[in-house]
Order: sequence, then C-alpha cells, then structure tokens
Amino acid sequence: MYTCPYCKKTFVSHAQAHAQMPKVKKWMSSKPVACEQCKQPLKHSFVDGRTAFGYWAVMCSVCHSNIGCGLGTGCGQRYDLNTLEKVGG
Repeated sequence: MYTCPYCKKTFVSHAQAHAQMPKVKKWMSSKPVACEQCKQPLKHSFVDGRTAFGYWAVMCSVCHSNIGCGLGTGCGQRYDLNTLEKVGG
C-alpha cells in the first residue's frame, strides 16, 4: 500500500497514485512579466513559442500573431499568466 504524502489517500501502488493525479501542465520557470519582443507588460496570457525567425521567445498575443509560428508541438504553447497553467498548444 502507498499513502500519498500530499492528499493522504491510500493507493495499491505508487504507480496507481500517479495515474490518478491530474495531468496539468504548468510553466516551470519564473513568471514572465513582459513580452520579449515588444517589451510591453503581459496581461492575461503569454505564448512560449518559435518565431518566424527561428528562435523561441515569450510573447504577448499580438507579437505571437505577427511573428509566431502557431501553437502545438514544435511551435508554441499558450499559458495563463495568473495560474501559469498551459491553456493551448
């Protein structure tokens, strides 16, 4: 038996406990405050994405629509600025 140290629920195994956990993807670095392209403060969300020039950047929605390469694997991910949870891509 395995008892989760966080929720205190008991599971048959450690693997079963992990299988029951929600699969929320979160931004793992420090919270970004400004777009790396236009330098304006981020408002509600941001995109960590590849640009048309080949490099990756944290971008506001306007810059992403102008020079971003879309969302998804190899392109970019959108994150909520308040929760830092992945909301697209």
